[in-house]
Amino acid sequence: VVRPGLLLAITLSLGLLVMAAGLAAGTLRRHLDDTAATRADRRWLFVVLALATALQLWQLWFGLPARWELDEVVAADVIGPARAWFAGGWHDLYPALFFGSLSVLSWPFMAAGTMGLVDLGQESAAVAQVVLYRLGMVVCGVIVAGLAYRLSMEAFGQRRAAIWAGFLAAALPLLVYLTKFSKADVPYSAAFLAAALFHLRALRTPTTAVYGWFAWWGMVAICLKDQAYGLVLLPALHLVWIRWQQQTGEGVVARLAGLAVDRPLWRAIVVSVAVFVAGHNLLFNVEGFISHVQLITGGGSQGFRTYARTLAGQAEMAGDALAMVPWTFGLPTALVIAGSFVLAWRVRREALAVLLLPIVSYYLTFMAVIQYQYDRFYLAPAVLLTAIGGLGMAWLAASPAVWARLSVAVAATHLLLLGASINLLMGRDSRYDAEAWLAARVDGDEIVGMAGPRSYLPRQGRLPVTDVEYDWAQVSAAPPHFLVVNAEFARRDRHADFFGPLLAGDHPLYREAARFKSSPGPAVLAYRPEFS
Repeated sequence: VVRPGLLLAITLSLGLLVMAAGLAAGTLRRHLDDTAATRADRRWLFVVLALATALQLWQLWFGLPARWELDEVVAADVIGPARAWFAGGWHDLYPALFFGSLSVLSWPFMAAGTMGLVDLGQESAAVAQVVLYRLGMVVCGVIVAGLAYRLSMEAFGQRRAAIWAGFLAAALPLLVYLTKFSKADVPYSAAFLAAALFHLRALRTPTTAVYGWFAWWGMVAICLKDQAYGLVLLPALHLVWIRWQQQTGEGVVARLAGLAVDRPLWRAIVVSVAVFVAGHNLLFNVEGFISHVQLITGGGSQGFRTYARTLAGQAEMAGDALAMVPWTFGLPTALVIAGSFVLAWRVRREALAVLLLPIVSYYLTFMAVIQYQYDRFYLAPAVLLTAIGGLGMAWLAASPAVWARLSVAVAATHLLLLGASINLLMGRDSRYDAEAWLAARVDGDEIVGMAGPRSYLPRQGRLPVTDVEYDWAQVSAAPPHFLVVNAEFARRDRHADFFGPLLAGDHPLYREAARFKSSPGPAVLAYRPEFS
């Protein structure tokens, strides 16, 4: 039941999201006006952004009200710390700015709760806030697709290539997946890409305003997710080099003296420090910031290291990182992107270098240091590659050769099918079938035992559920009528004594009553070797 107080809070939060989307749309509209975009170009760009919106909204409700994504931030993670203004030693896996940004969407709920209009303890209020958080990720995701267009346009000045870049980002499976969950990956990528846009602009106009905006968005990205420092570090040094070349004095000492009073650099430094202090709430939560750093450099990362701290280990990691390119884009689009490097070199090589510099910086100063990698770590670098890949897509589409047009059609269709596969697989998740099976068979006095992390198991719903420890002595004392396990998790070695008899089918208490394994159906992504 949607009560008036809850409806009011939802409406106010939606209003904030609409305002954010409107500001982004206004910025894009001014860009199109300033660059004299044709009606056809505007229409195609609108189609691309509408495609991004549709792919990201589809399956936005995945898993709710359960927490099927391990690191997703929910209302309970935000409201308590927000009421304490993220001070008093508060710290978490993400920096304070990410939680603070989400808390803006919870402010109407907190105010309504204070006035007695909303019970924040009810599931409806908690789920509504998570949906709003996810809608915030969608706004950021559509902005990412728009920034792919802006980056390509700023770099190479070819409108059709820029629109193709936006398409490649919109259909990117990584982006389609990550916008479904309130995690920091998409917002920090959007902030960094905005900084990259001003980095490109500095090639033409290295003004004080450009440097200030680069510093603003670069530091916002870092304060949303710490690993963004790797994307910003070498580009920042490159911007210093640009100002070094702008100095008119003769000799090293004279140029250093000029840098010491250089207004663009000082603007960037002041903005960076201010955003860093505010983004981490350093004035009121120094101990929390220290604890956060200890978390992400200690237990939050050290246990995940995959590669040996040797030259051979680094070589193996680099090879796996390169293999992520065809995995991320699909082989046809990856080949087009590879060919686009030649086109980009011919069109504007300095812009190509600026687009590649953050990727090199990120790998050398972050990935090679932590020595483990997930594909989601490469969302921002992947979008930078789309800004380059748009050149190849546009060149093939404009070619009179049949093979060229066929190639671009295959690459675009394949990538779009990969992006849609994310949503198709989410909708076919076998946990939904397991829930329906249980709901049809469990009586009111029967208990359902859940063995394993809840993020890998069906949602509880209205079922009487209890969590089962990995100890058969405890289970035998009061065995649940039904026992639910995730077979993929159960095959891991860490709890073999508990799950082994169940998987072997010779357990004295339980027999297999049902097994659910969904077929991928039309989701082409699932037929790739990495899955099968």
